[in-house]
Amino acid sequence: MKKINWNSFLGYGIRFVILAILTVLITMVSISNITYAVNVSKEDEIEGEKATTLLYEEEPTVTYIPPVIIEEEKEPVYVPFDYYECVVDKDVQKYVRTYIKKYGDKITADVVYSVIYAESRFDENATNGKTNCQGYMQLNPKYFNETMLELGYESLYDREGNIELGVMHLSYLMDKYGDLGIALMCYERGEDGGVAYYERNHKYDSYANSIINRVNERKGFYGEYEYTE
Repeated sequence: MKKINWNSFLGYGIRFVILAILTVLITMVSISNITYAVNVSKEDEIEGEKATTLLYEEEPTVTYIPPVIIEEEKEPVYVPFDYYECVVDKDVQKYVRTYIKKYGDKITADVVYSVIYAESRFDENATNGKTNCQGYMQLNPKYFNETMLELGYESLYDREGNIELGVMHLSYLMDKYGDLGIALMCYERGEDGGVAYYERNHKYDSYANSIINRVNERKGFYGEYEYTE
């Protein structure tokens, strides 16, 4: 019987075990690498889907907004016109229009022209010897001098200054009372006198009625018109 070489047998056994262990380790590393690669591939695919979704779902919608075209206000051309026997020149028309707008469009140009006609017949140097009221709209310096100076005018005989102050005062009265007849009575009598008259009589006085009647008669008889090309 042949004698077994145990050393050689043990040597082969150890080699086999080591080889088996190495094979197991290599297999485990390969599986781990494959799993990692698969996971990375899935993550990349998910991110790609998210990016695609965002690209198509979150892209902002562009709405075309046409530019706003602001039409430039055309300057009016003023043509002198007759207010009964009086001539209303271009400057007076411009002042009336300008200050009606400045003080809130509370009254109309018809009203202003009618008041000027009643007070001075469009005479810028008119003076009331009894009350000392002056100019186009017969303003009393006792009440209007301070405001006149604040606005930069030197005299109530200044046509522009007189018209501005008169329009300003009429606009204030119209805004306060909301009634043209009462506003006109307060302009002529003073606020206390105008209100007292109306409360006592429940009607307008002859001054207010004459202004209103003239407004209705002369409405629209202006020399100004809008310039168009």
